[in-house]
Amino acid sequence: MTASLRRFASVAVLPLAMVCGAANAQVCQGKAFIDSVYQTGLGGNSYEYHIQIRNGNPEPVKVTLSFRQFPKEISLFSADLPNVDLGAYGSRTLKFGKGTNGNINMNTVKIGYDTTPGGTGATATMSRCVN
Repeated sequence: MTASLRRFASVAVLPLAMVCGAANAQVCQGKAFIDSVYQTGLGGNSYEYHIQIRNGNPEPVKVTLSFRQFPKEISLFSADLPNVDLGAYGSRTLKFGKGTNGNINMNTVKIGYDTTPGGTGATATMSRCVN
């Protein structure tokens, strides 16, 4: 291989490697969505907490959901739900906790993609989206 051909190959391969690396990143923003966070009443002062998620793409995806800084009246089943399957253009509703707080909704829970939203208060984050 001549020196000029080697130089051309190295210049052409580097951007291609960078693009492939970006394509393999496990970014959720724009790929999958948190449509809703809400509570349902069980009677009296008892509630279950749900999150509805959606895949906006024609390929199945696995996501990780994380729940942080929820009030002490809420018992989370798990702070992290890894590898939640979403079919192509599919959606799911998952129960993530129980408690006595009747004010869990999209106005009181901050939603984040790929990183936890800053500040104080309850957060639900979607990350690690893998096709």
